[in-house]
Formats: sequence, structure tokens, C-alpha cells
Amino acid sequence: MSKIVSSLRELRLKFVDVTDEQFDTILSSCISLECLHLLESSRLVNVKHSVPHMKLNYLEIYNCSDLENIEIFAQNLVSFKYRGPRIYIFVKDAKQLVNVVCTCLNFRVDEYPAKNTLGLPYIQGKHFVFGQFGDYLSQLEYLMMDVGSFEGIQGSNKVPLLCNLKHLTLSCLNASRGPFGMLRCYHLVASFAKASPFLHRLKLRVSILSRLRITASDAYLYPTLAYMIWFLQFSLYSTENPELRRIPISSHKYLKEVLVSGFSGNKLSTDFVMSIFDYVIELEKIEITSVYLGDVANSLVKQGKADVVRKSIGLLHQRLPAKAQLYFLDDQFFIKSGSYVDTCLSRAF
Repeated sequence: MSKIVSSLRELRLKFVDVTDEQFDTILSSCISLECLHLLESSRLVNVKHSVPHMKLNYLEIYNCSDLENIEIFAQNLVSFKYRGPRIYIFVKDAKQLVNVVCTCLNFRVDEYPAKNTLGLPYIQGKHFVFGQFGDYLSQLEYLMMDVGSFEGIQGSNKVPLLCNLKHLTLSCLNASRGPFGMLRCYHLVASFAKASPFLHRLKLRVSILSRLRITASDAYLYPTLAYMIWFLQFSLYSTENPELRRIPISSHKYLKEVLVSGFSGNKLSTDFVMSIFDYVIELEKIEITSVYLGDVANSLVKQGKADVVRKSIGLLHQRLPAKAQLYFLDDQFFIKSGSYVDTCLSRAF
């Protein structure tokens, strides 16, 4: 049995209540483990493994609701994916890390402790991804995050240089303002366009408020939550026309592909796409769908009214740069079967 455990290369645990001690035992015993997936485990609190794991190159931790801390020492880690509450993440000496996914779409902004359980100080600051993965930003090739992970970014000089970034995915709400709104997303696109000179593909995933899964108990426990819910509901599908172009975006020579999912066809989302046309001078392909391609559990849900969406698509065709092709994916989603849907879903991750 021990021989089988030591030779195990991939392990996927879903709805298995792994404890902190069991997590450490898994990595200590499975010395050949390359891929570890932990999904929906409710007992994990402090994920920690301070002994170097030489083979682990893929770690995925999704929707572990009580998790507070992740500390991992994996020198050959290539891909790290996390979805859940905003927590402290400490990845040590991951010199091969190129793929980071961090989606923390919630309102639980708790105070961080001064040090992690290894006794090392955390990088203080409001920018979640930049703080947690600051040592690896220059080597990242793929980055996925929600716009709420970055507080206070208002200009194009706030994002450090990401000289190897080729694929960027941003998730936001179809609301004009707020920490998860499209104006925040626009600020981030402007910042990343300047900081990522070799960015090749941009994905924008626009969700609606109901996907946040906020409960009444959450609002009771977190006093600011009720206000945030009201604010976002008030601004959702807002008819106001905020000026998207008040921040100039530098022309980008390498960005050639854009995917926009959750497109509602309202003026805000249409203007957002048009703003992309203004600075992506070598755009070859833009794919648009009113289907939300985000959390797999909530994917394949249409968000916009068909007539409004199609009218907006017509306007975008009129503004499309000469070299670019626009593909409206909705008909293919709902006419073709299985294989096409699976292909489109794979683009979301």
C-alpha cells in the first residue's frame, strides 16, 4: 500500500472533508504527487506544508469555505489555482510558477495577521494578488482574477511590470461602479495594457449580482455587507453613462484576441468593448457571448435580452477595426451540442 501511495501522481478530492493534518500527510506520503485538487472541503482551515515537495507542479483549491491560510513549499509548482474567501497565501520558492488563478469574489475583507504560521511577515497592502504573488509577477504567463482583488487602482502606474504575461482573465459585475464593477475593470484593463507589453489574449467575464450567493446570515455577520448589496443592486444595469475614456490607454501591439462573456448589450458593456477597439491596434479576433463563462456551476446562463444584445452586436460590427473579425457565439452555444459547449467552457479557465 505504501508503494502505491508513494507512486501516486494525481489526486482529486471533492466533497471530502480533509483536515489540516491530513493535507500535510498527503504531501508527506505522496512524494511523487504532481497534481493535487481539493474541492469543497469544509474542514480545511490552515493548509500548510513547509517541507519542500519536489514533484508537485499543479495545486488547485476551490470553495473551501473555512479556509484562512495556505502555506506551501513547492519548488517546481507551475500552476496555482484558488477560489474562495480572501485569505493569506504563501507560496515559497516557486521559481517555475507561470499560471495563477485567484478568484475571491466576496465581501469578506477581514484583517490579516501580522505574520503567517511560519513566522514570516506578510506583505501589507490592499492589492491581493500583487501582495501574495509579488515575487513571481515577472514570470507569470497566465493570470486570472476578479477585479475586487485590487483596491485603489485608479491609474495606469499601479501595476508592476508583467513582462511575460500572455493571457489575462478579469471577472467583474455588470454594474457601473463599486469594487467589483465595470469601471474598476476598465481601470485594471488600462493598467495591465501598459504593464503587460506582450499580452496576447484578454478575457472579460461579466457576471450578475445573484451569482455572489450572499445569504442573510452573511449580511448579519458583516455589517457593511448589507450596504454593499444595496449599492450593487442599485447600480446593476445602470442607465447612467460613466465616461470610460477618461483614462487614456496606451496602444497595444501584441493583444490580438479578446473574449467577452456575460455580455448584456447595455450601453456600459457596449462602450467597454468599443474602448478596446480604440487601443488594440492589432486585434484579429473578438468573441462575444451573452452566456456567462465563469464558475462552472453557473455557466451556460444567458444574461441579456436577445434583441438588445443583437442590436449592440450590430453597433460593434460598425466600429470593428478593419483587420479584426467579430464572432457572436450565442447561436453556436444553443444550436450545437456537447463538444462545442465543452470547448467554450474550457476557455473560461
